[in-house]
Amino acid sequence: MQGERGTLWSLWAVAATWGINVVMVKYLTGMFSPVVLVALRITMAAVLLLVLWRWRWSGGAGWPKDRKAWVGIFAAGFLSIYLHQLCLATGVRWASAGVASIILAMNPLITSVSAHWLFGESFGWRQAMGVLLGFGGVSLAVLRGGETWIAGPEALRGEALVFVAMLVYVAGGLVIRWIGPRAGAMEITTFSHLFASALLLGTATGTGVWGEAAGWPLDVWPWIVMILSGWGATALGTMFWNVGIQRIGATRTSIFLNTTPAAGVIFGGIFLHEHIGIPEVAGLLLVVAGVYLGSRKGAVRPPKGAAPSTEAISR
Repeated sequence: MQGERGTLWSLWAVAATWGINVVMVKYLTGMFSPVVLVALRITMAAVLLLVLWRWRWSGGAGWPKDRKAWVGIFAAGFLSIYLHQLCLATGVRWASAGVASIILAMNPLITSVSAHWLFGESFGWRQAMGVLLGFGGVSLAVLRGGETWIAGPEALRGEALVFVAMLVYVAGGLVIRWIGPRAGAMEITTFSHLFASALLLGTATGTGVWGEAAGWPLDVWPWIVMILSGWGATALGTMFWNVGIQRIGATRTSIFLNTTPAAGVIFGGIFLHEHIGIPEVAGLLLVVAGVYLGSRKGAVRPPKGAAPSTEAISR
């Protein structure tokens, strides 16, 4: 019981950190181009994960088992890290951190629908109601009760990119389901980050954005935020989340994602002075209700032989 309690507290912390991470990424986009920002964050996370994997490997952890596992890991790294992070970092330059967090909170609901169609997983009335509530909440937050154009077309463009970021993240998670038990959570997380890091560094080099280094901040605070985002939210957060999935199951773990949009909205208002109005609050409550309803214990029964969920590939 004591071990499970510690796992539950760590999941609360991770989910809240991911909400704050959206705020940190938006803060950093004011000082770095999206490509440079993502390349630095994911490379930092990949290095730390490689060290942790090597330490665990020495104690008996292994490598992905076959070519199918490697193909799936590379595909997940491309979708859920490379494309996801580029779309997210670019989108939050225009979208508010609070609305971005609400959109990202649709992840488990979209995953449930997709897994039902692709893998035959159970999809009952709870999931259906959860999807309806979630889409209603996101629509309300994005459209702002008819005040969309007050926010401006750039905000809509940013929110659309965040929505794409959420979709490709889900696609990467479904690829991991396809892999099956050919690789453990630590191997999937580590090697997908390494592959995405190589792609991002190549993209940054190919686009010539490293030439902007002369304009990088000289203050220490932005770099502290970068470390907290890369090592804390992305590397350690992903690792502890996957540990939670292994210990208490994917369904119970996913409930803690309710914390993520709340943290994004609250800390976006505190640190970035973003406006939090009635549409955002109402949309947040609808999404939280939808995610909770759709991920209640016993609501989803994965098919026999399905691999453990690895939703937390990268944040």
